[in-house]
Amino acid sequence: DAARKLETGFVDGFAAHGRCAGLLGFFPATTFPRNPTVLFPARSWRYRGGGAWTLPFVNLPLLKLPSRTLVLILALVAWLARHGRPQALCVYSAHTPFLLAAWLMRRLAGLPYYVIVPDLPAFMDVGMKRSALHSCG
Repeated sequence: DAARKLETGFVDGFAAHGRCAGLLGFFPATTFPRNPTVLFPARSWRYRGGGAWTLPFVNLPLLKLPSRTLVLILALVAWLARHGRPQALCVYSAHTPFLLAAWLMRRLAGLPYYVIVPDLPAFMDVGMKRSALHSCG
């Protein structure tokens, strides 16, 4: 789809210029019970000669975002310990776990980070049926 092509285009561009040391991400999934999978496992793979990791998380309401945030912070700390300090972190999408982890790495390790916002918040989830809680704000 178009979103995946845009995301891949950024990664390919970074890799073509020697600016992609690795990828960390999560499997995109709706939250339980809409998606019956409760625990998404980790997976490692290679992309453009670099390491890539799909990180594990708990897919339950109230646990999904905290589990993603904690796992991502731990993965970034492990990355720093193993590979050393990158020039910067690039965050694709304004997803809370990614933003919190990048901000924390900035505070703790002085790492600059950049955020690519592919969808403006006002136009995200258009046409999706959401609860009143999601509509607040």
